[in-house]
Amino acid sequence: MWIRTKVFGSAGTRDAQDLGLSPLQLAKIRTLQCELDSQTKIRAQAVGFDLTDVQLARYFETARWETHYSDGNSVLQSIINTVEWRESRGIWRLVTNQNARKARLWECLQSGICFTAGCDKSGRPSIFVNPAAIATIRSSSALNAVPDLVLYTVERAEVSAVNSGRHGKGMVVYIDCAGCGPSILRRFVSAILPCFGELATHYPDRLAMVSVLNTSRAVAWAYKVLVAPFLTAGTRAKVRFVQDPEQVHRALLAELGRDGPHLESNFDPGAYIKMEA
Repeated sequence: MWIRTKVFGSAGTRDAQDLGLSPLQLAKIRTLQCELDSQTKIRAQAVGFDLTDVQLARYFETARWETHYSDGNSVLQSIINTVEWRESRGIWRLVTNQNARKARLWECLQSGICFTAGCDKSGRPSIFVNPAAIATIRSSSALNAVPDLVLYTVERAEVSAVNSGRHGKGMVVYIDCAGCGPSILRRFVSAILPCFGELATHYPDRLAMVSVLNTSRAVAWAYKVLVAPFLTAGTRAKVRFVQDPEQVHRALLAELGRDGPHLESNFDPGAYIKMEA
């Protein structure tokens, strides 16, 4: 069973001071911690969503440290909405229950389309994505499970970050587009698109960087037409493109200590789905 290590205190005294925030920002976190009732915190912890100061700071960051977003929704209500979403969506069950993982994710996970890849040399959890693997996913049920696999992978990276004490640094994503033509890219984007809104709403300020590797004209077109319109300006600013294979090789070795072929060839679905944090 995956157990989320208690890196930060639930009362939020010490960890807030470690975030490098201003006195006003710290005061807003203190106030929000008081506004969150004990029952909400218990419910949140039950679905793997400890309401630490780091967690609250992420919501404030996306609200530009206001108590309400531009749409009028409050930071407090957004957090409550995420608790309710996690309860109904059941993603945490995939993290904690191996049988649930096998039943829901096994067919699409075998493709190697998306998996955690340890931490980079800065200690940030890394996710490796192989869009070309979408061609090996045949059944509609497995295609429909791809969004769940993406969310599960983010959860798994989050657990890794918490357990390593790097909870506030965000995660890095490497998308290797080698072998991706227009039809493959359309199929891949269509498969993952349903979870874009969930990622933006319920995983705020998680992303440190996205590296799109082995890019081509088709990849540039797919990003501009199919992906970019669904991203915020802040997220788009975190995306970089690396086209030259030698540059890709050097970048991965420098940041991860392993290159793409090594990551893909060493991915073992059977061991991965059984692995506990």
